[in-house]
Amino acid sequence: MAQRFVDSALQTWSTAAELNNASAKASEANRNNPSVSIGNGAGHLSLSLPRLPLQTFNDWLGRRLIWWPAEPLLHTRVAVVSSRIGKRRDLHRWWFDTLRTVVIRSNAESECICIIDGTAPAAAVARACELFGIRRLRIDVSDAKVSSAADLADWLNKVATMHHARKSYNDFESFVFVSPEFAEHARMGEGDSVQPGTTSPIADVALVAAAERIVSLSCRPNGNIENLLTRRLTETNSGGVLVLTSSTEGSPAVPEALRALGAIPWLLENRQRQAVTESIPVNSTFPRAIKATSSDGPIDRPGEWLSHWTRPVPGPWHDQPEDEFLDELILGCASADRSALAALIRLITLAFVRSSVSTKNKPPTVSFTAVPLHKFRQRRIFRAHRQRFDFEPWGVAIRKTALLKIGAEAVEYIDEVLPDSNRESRFTQRRFDAKGRIDWSEEQEWRIDGDLSFSNLSKSDIHVFVDSELEASILRPFSAWPIAVVPAGLDQATRD
Repeated sequence: MAQRFVDSALQTWSTAAELNNASAKASEANRNNPSVSIGNGAGHLSLSLPRLPLQTFNDWLGRRLIWWPAEPLLHTRVAVVSSRIGKRRDLHRWWFDTLRTVVIRSNAESECICIIDGTAPAAAVARACELFGIRRLRIDVSDAKVSSAADLADWLNKVATMHHARKSYNDFESFVFVSPEFAEHARMGEGDSVQPGTTSPIADVALVAAAERIVSLSCRPNGNIENLLTRRLTETNSGGVLVLTSSTEGSPAVPEALRALGAIPWLLENRQRQAVTESIPVNSTFPRAIKATSSDGPIDRPGEWLSHWTRPVPGPWHDQPEDEFLDELILGCASADRSALAALIRLITLAFVRSSVSTKNKPPTVSFTAVPLHKFRQRRIFRAHRQRFDFEPWGVAIRKTALLKIGAEAVEYIDEVLPDSNRESRFTQRRFDAKGRIDWSEEQEWRIDGDLSFSNLSKSDIHVFVDSELEASILRPFSAWPIAVVPAGLDQATRD
């Protein structure tokens, strides 16, 4: 039966191509939208989605088959679209606030939210739907092209086998598979992740085309999402699609061009947030920290101390599941904060510094610098190739003699590695970067093998440092150690 349907689809596409009159073409396309149950629990085949005219579907995605593993889902399709928001997702809390509102306000009885892997919001949308029990429609769209009925039948067999091999299903999750585009002169498997005739990825194109209501969380000017929404809003046969664009405080402004075409700005109130420290557990055995006034601390005797700074974390904490981090973002939890200050709070709460790989193919270490704290502000620099700052004004300073006792060594900076040389180890570092522009020896780096637990150190051998007195007051309830403020210096960070 599947093969007969494929043959029927080819005939339908051929008939539609022969129609020249625009109105007749649209009418004929609506009539020629056949669908069939394959039988024996093998699913359902169609040429378009429910209520989406065949010609509109073909204009956006080309000639394709649609396979439903079960009966077609007849709920109103809602799409959440967005431009990409960057690695530091915790800096875009308005984005997650809007997403949460979209999902909560969805009608669980009559609507489903479409999800296509590869689109910017896919993972967050899927998790939000799971959290609030909202039905979702997962659309799998192929970016390949095929040239014969046999190719389409082969695709159908493969996706059916793959889908039925899935180990788990969810009552709130439905699936639909969109075949490769049928093109008579295509080579089998030939394809492109960008839909022909556009500069947009096929996943974004399919999501906008499939939706009956669209909510845009973020829309970069002249980007893929704005271009696709413009196209959808200007189509006379778009089916009366409603486009809502987020206009939450802190979010990018709604493009005026979209508003002129009928997009509706969606105003959401920006709610107050907790301080990050309210969600961080405090070890009750820690005494309240004091202001660093000791004359032998890292401010007064910089030569006797080594410093380790913390950085913002672009994602979950180490060993934290991605879904748990998404939950924090979607629910607006203060614990979603991944700033350098939040990383420092976590470090001193755990009394532990986790090692990392500082150089490719070398064992993980914890790094320190011998550069004095009073030089941090003038040394702070953005490393474009790593997308991060060095010499951040948050971290811990540890007495050098204490670190030497547990194996810390100064890094040896070398100009080149000779053949068969064993000089390049975890305690060596090439002095210059590949372009010869960065002199890494200026970092005065020290390293220690593996992780560092503060239980191996005396309390008097540890100081915490922060950027401001306000932050010092925030950290004192969490720190067993004295807290110092990085001395004033050049406020303007440099870039390499």
